[in-house]
Amino acid sequence: MSCGNFEAENGLAAEIDEMNVGVMGVRSTSIHSWVAHKSIRKKMVCEPDPKWMVNARLYGWPGRTNGTYVQLGKPRDFKICRPGKSAIEAMFDNQQRPKLFLMFFTGNAVHRWANAPRRTGRDVKKLMEQLPSGTQCVFMTTVPSYSKKSNDLRKRSQLGIRKAFESYGSECEFVLGHTPLTVKTFQGNKTYFKTSKAGKVRDPYHSTSHGANKFLELRKDALCRAVFKQVKRARSTATATQN
Repeated sequence: MSCGNFEAENGLAAEIDEMNVGVMGVRSTSIHSWVAHKSIRKKMVCEPDPKWMVNARLYGWPGRTNGTYVQLGKPRDFKICRPGKSAIEAMFDNQQRPKLFLMFFTGNAVHRWANAPRRTGRDVKKLMEQLPSGTQCVFMTTVPSYSKKSNDLRKRSQLGIRKAFESYGSECEFVLGHTPLTVKTFQGNKTYFKTSKAGKVRDPYHSTSHGANKFLELRKDALCRAVFKQVKRARSTATATQN
């Protein structure tokens, strides 16, 4: 995905080019898994998947540019599972701390965020308290599913987590992944989901790589706008500090 037009418009091309980009996909986690201090509550981040014995895939982290599968907490250069610290705290407590932090969550917290506003508010409060001051951040909800029932719940979930960010007064940019256009594109459309030989959708919750690319195509402008707004905010803060 390229944000070339936005870079040119905002004069940020050189600044963006200097950034190293790392991507981490972790199994079945959400905000509450990443901000928890107790082992039992952060086990989805820190314990091996019982089937695959690893729980994440990394792109762009030191020495891992090709989508290597790893168990978080074990690589020497990526120890984010430490006693007494949440995964977020440990991630930022090292030399590779992110300057711009993008989060993509929805599915594994849909019931929590749709039906439990107090817990949703606590998730956001803990997250924002654990991010170092001045961290540039973007939060985006994820791809709609194949099922209408699931998407109706995800819509309520997205509303719940968005309200929590707004109520906290977070400076993170919030990007909607669940929109009328994305729902229309994915809901009931087998093109973007794994199917059996008989043509039946095997996994209605997770889109294929083709689907992920389509999703980013549809939401590229909104995501790019959010990223550059955060980069500009950081630049303004740095200028004000110097003056």
